[in-house]
Amino acid sequence: MDSCWNLIDVARRTISFSRQRRHGNPRVAIDTWPPPGLQQHEPVLEHVRDLWTLHGIQSNVTAAIWRNDFGLELRIEHGGELVESRLSRVG
Repeated sequence: MDSCWNLIDVARRTISFSRQRRHGNPRVAIDTWPPPGLQQHEPVLEHVRDLWTLHGIQSNVTAAIWRNDFGLELRIEHGGELVESRLSRVG
């Protein structure tokens, strides 16, 4: 039961903060986003595996799976340049 009340409290604070910013409350500085205390982290981009590589005369085409902040991503590269990118719905 306590966790439910904690979520409700967090939601109320978030809504209150949003309303203060929207209505121009002078107590909330506009240039302090993200709020102090939040740490920036390096975005995740980790190669998982190559699926296939097509070797051409002048360049290669590679399909590979990568892991990023949002899940798994299928990337198609031609000659080292990203041609297509799709995020997985499951992962």
